[in-house]
Amino acid sequence: MEGARPVPEDLLEANWQLPIEDLRDSRWEVVVVGAGPAGAMCALHLARAGRRVLLLDQAHFPREKTCGDGLIFDAFNELNRVGLLDAVRSLGRVVSSASITSPSGFEFHIPAEYITLKRRTLDALVAREAVRSGAIFHFGEGAHVRINPDDTVHLEIEECPRPITARVLVMATGSAVRFAREAGVLVRPQSSAVATRCYVRSRFRIDRIVGVYLRSTAPGYGWIFPMKDDLYNVGSILFSRYRRGRLPHSHEAYDAFTRSSEPARRLLAEGEAVSPLRSAMIRTGLAGSRLLGPGPVLTVGEAAGSTLPLLAEGVGKAMHTGRLAAEVIHEALAADDIRVLGEYPRRIEAELRRFYRGLARAERYVGMRAVNDFMSWRTARSPFLQSCLAALIKGSADPGDVFSLHAAVQSLWR
Repeated sequence: MEGARPVPEDLLEANWQLPIEDLRDSRWEVVVVGAGPAGAMCALHLARAGRRVLLLDQAHFPREKTCGDGLIFDAFNELNRVGLLDAVRSLGRVVSSASITSPSGFEFHIPAEYITLKRRTLDALVAREAVRSGAIFHFGEGAHVRINPDDTVHLEIEECPRPITARVLVMATGSAVRFAREAGVLVRPQSSAVATRCYVRSRFRIDRIVGVYLRSTAPGYGWIFPMKDDLYNVGSILFSRYRRGRLPHSHEAYDAFTRSSEPARRLLAEGEAVSPLRSAMIRTGLAGSRLLGPGPVLTVGEAAGSTLPLLAEGVGKAMHTGRLAAEVIHEALAADDIRVLGEYPRRIEAELRRFYRGLARAERYVGMRAVNDFMSWRTARSPFLQSCLAALIKGSADPGDVFSLHAAVQSLWR
């Protein structure tokens, strides 16, 4: 186990996750491939709606996931809908502030509620709740997929004794592209960013989330997320599409952050890394895959590029896409009309696209050192901008309004 607090024993019970060799039924209403936050939440909602749903993952839970382990308002909303928010609060750590530092060292704070909780615990919690709600969980790796002439999905799983047939397939396979390509939903195989993190146990105390932009990596940044039991998630992220010349290696970016950031230096000087560095590719901006593939195939979460631009927060919006997919799938099956699945991309557009566009524009601004420094300097001196950013984190502000010339002008006297 990497660095720490054990997963609660009831999440380790083996009876809610079974090997694929034990799969008895070969015909399902819905098969969800990938049991991260998007896939598990989709299966949970479908199961509660009375659907026969098979949830598949290549790993046995709990399993590690490279992530900052931080949750904000959108994750709170989705967890609250299914009755898991109190459990997450009790298992995680509640943090009330985040500090952001620009490339030239201008620092400001964003007061809001944040919760940090290891993904190995969070993912197991949501997947187990899906099983408690009626989903069937098996661990096995997808091998091949094709659409049958009758518009059902034919799915072959490694070490499964027989192929599986589903009326609807949900792709929740994260940044992995092989299975998405075979399912016909992959548009662009390249990832948007790469994240690197490790866990550090330290005597040095940090009670806020820390984000630091470096000259060499902006709009990428380094982060520190305080966890329970003197544990810290320390990492960095690089966005590939904004760099000219040689893109620093992800480990180089991590090293640059831990050398140049005073909190990171102190944290490591008075502590030690208790896990290896782990890296993962990230897909952002609702780009890179089709939301609705050929046939009855939907993509959710990271597979659909649901990680937020700029913030690189992925859990809440992954759960949101999983819920929207479940709602549309239930309606399609209830009407016995697979054409209803076409509602899924429209609901994504209506509920999420504007938020993503605003953050994508802000991500471009943050990548310009002079703009980053100026806005950080103004935010440190402007209660108005601080309240705008807090409202954004809390979900009550549009990023297009927060990151705008109008807001910048108002900050000169507010």
